[in-house]
Amino acid sequence: MLVGSIIYVYVTMVSGKFYVYKKLHYVVMLAPQAIAELLVITNSFHHLVFWFDSDGYHRGPGLAVLYMSTGFYVIAFSVHLLRNLASIKKKRIIMLFSVVIINFAAIIVQFICPRLLIELFAQAVVYIAVLLSIEDEESLYNKDLCVYNKEAFVSDMRTWFYSGNRFSLIIVKILNLSSLHALLGDEQIGALLKSVISWINKISKNITIYLVNNNSVAVLVDSKIVGKTHEFSNAIYERFRKEFICNDVCVTFKSQIYEIFMPDDIDTLEDIMIIINQQCETNERTKLYSGVDLREVKEVIAIDKAIRNALKTDEFDVFYQPVIDMRTKKVFSVEALVRLFDKELGHLEPERFIPIAEKNGTIVKIGEFVFEKVCRFIAENNLSVYGIRTVEVNLSIVQCMQKDLVEYYIKCLRKYNVSASMITFEITERAFANDYKIFKNIITKLRVIGFNMILDNYSASCIDINAMLELDFKHLKTEKRLMNNYEKDKSAESFMDQIMYYLHDVEKEVTVEGIENAEQFKILMKKKVDYVQGFYFSVPLDAFGIMAYLRDYSWKDYEIKDDE
Repeated sequence: MLVGSIIYVYVTMVSGKFYVYKKLHYVVMLAPQAIAELLVITNSFHHLVFWFDSDGYHRGPGLAVLYMSTGFYVIAFSVHLLRNLASIKKKRIIMLFSVVIINFAAIIVQFICPRLLIELFAQAVVYIAVLLSIEDEESLYNKDLCVYNKEAFVSDMRTWFYSGNRFSLIIVKILNLSSLHALLGDEQIGALLKSVISWINKISKNITIYLVNNNSVAVLVDSKIVGKTHEFSNAIYERFRKEFICNDVCVTFKSQIYEIFMPDDIDTLEDIMIIINQQCETNERTKLYSGVDLREVKEVIAIDKAIRNALKTDEFDVFYQPVIDMRTKKVFSVEALVRLFDKELGHLEPERFIPIAEKNGTIVKIGEFVFEKVCRFIAENNLSVYGIRTVEVNLSIVQCMQKDLVEYYIKCLRKYNVSASMITFEITERAFANDYKIFKNIITKLRVIGFNMILDNYSASCIDINAMLELDFKHLKTEKRLMNNYEKDKSAESFMDQIMYYLHDVEKEVTVEGIENAEQFKILMKKKVDYVQGFYFSVPLDAFGIMAYLRDYSWKDYEIKDDE
C-alpha cells in the first residue's frame, strides 16, 4: 500500500527537490495515500474494500480508490522523473523507470484478473529495484577521514544544480600540501587532513564535507542555513591563518578559500570543477575569495573556457619576434609565441592563459599546435636566406611529462621534412623544480635528435645555476623583469653586468629579453651582449608579418650613435 507514496518521496530526494517543495505540497501529494490507508484500516466496519463470506474472498467498490491512489503515484512519479532526468544518475533512472513499468503492469493484470494475486510480487521486485538504485555508501565515503569523495561530490552537485535549489559551497584549497607530503609522509599528512576535516565538521551539523582531490576540501552548506555561509567561511579563514598541530607536528598551510553562492555566483558544475583545479595568483599565505573578490575567480573560469573553446575552433595563432645578433647586427632567430583571441575576452597575453593551461592540462594540445605551426612555417619559408638559423619554441614542464612527447616531435619533423637543428626549445627554471630525473631524460633525448636548448628567464638563482651546469646549457635568456626600469635603476644595471660577466666567463651565450625602448638599448650597446630581443626591435608578428620584417630589416633602423 505504501509503495507508491514511498517511491514518489524517494525520487524527489534523489532529484534534489525534496527540500524545495513546501509542506503544503506534501500534504496534497500524500492525501490519496492517507485516504487509501484509512479505508483499509476501517474496512472491518464498512467492508468497502473487501470482505469474506462462505464463498471466499470478495473485493468491494472501495478497492477502486486503492487503484486510483496507486495510479496517481505512478503518474506523479513518472512526471517528476521525466522533468528531472538531468539531476539523476543514469543507473538510477533505469532502475526507477523499471519501478513505473512493473507497477503499472501489475495494476493492469491484477485489475483484469482479480484472482491472479500479482501485486505483492510486483512490489517485491520494485523494492529490489529501488535498493539497487541506491548508492553503496562505502564507495562514496572515506571512513578514515570521515569525508565524502569526489564521486559523491560530483553526483550531489549535479543534483543540487539541476534541482534549482539555492545553496552555497566553501572550497578550501591547501596549496602547499604536496611539499608538506614530501616532507612528512603519508601517515602525518593523513592525520593532519583528518584534524582539519574534524575541525570543519564542528562548525555546523547542516554541512557536508567532501575531499574532492588531494588538496581541495569542499563544504556544502544546506539551503536551510545558507545565510550563515559567510560566518562559516570567515571562521575557516581565521583558523587557516593559524597553525595546525597534530601528533606534535606544527604545520602552517598556504591556502585559498572560496565562498560561493549558487546559482548567484556560479551556476554550473563545470565552473565549480575549474575553480577546484585552478588557483588564483596571490602573495597572501591565506586568502578568502568572496563577493567582489570572486571577479578574479570568474576571470580564471572565463579564460579556462576560452582556452578549451579555442582548441576546438582553432582560434590560437602563432606570432614571431626577431632576435638580433649584436655581433653580426643581423637577425639570428625568431621566437614563436602563441596568441589567443577570444570573442568575449579579446586578445589574451600568454602570461594570462599559459599558467591556466598548464594546470588544466590543455598546455599539451597548445604545445602540439605551436610545434606543428612552426614546422609548417619553416617548411614553407626559406629562412636561411635571411640568416635565420633557428626558431625558438617554449617547452612547458607539463609537456616534458608526456611519455610520447619525443615520438610526436619526430613524427611532426618527418611530416614537414624539417631538421631538428632548426628548432630551439626554451625551458624555464620552473621545469627543474619538479621531477628532475624525468626532465633530464627528456632533455637528453631531444638533444640526441638534434634540437637546440636555451635556459629561459635566467635570474642567477640556485636552480638556474645548477641546471645550467649539470645540463650544460650553452645559451641563456635573461629574465624580462631585469630590464624593467633598467635605465633608471643603477643597481639593476650593476646586477646585469655581474650576470653578463659570470656567464661569459663560463663561455655561455646570452640573450637579453625585454628591451622596450632606445634608452635601454643604448646602455646595452656598451655591454658585452650576444643577442637582444624586445618591443624596441619589433612586436610579435604573424607569419606574413615576420617574413616582411626579415625582407625589410636594416640595422640602421635601430643603431644609436653615442651623441644621441
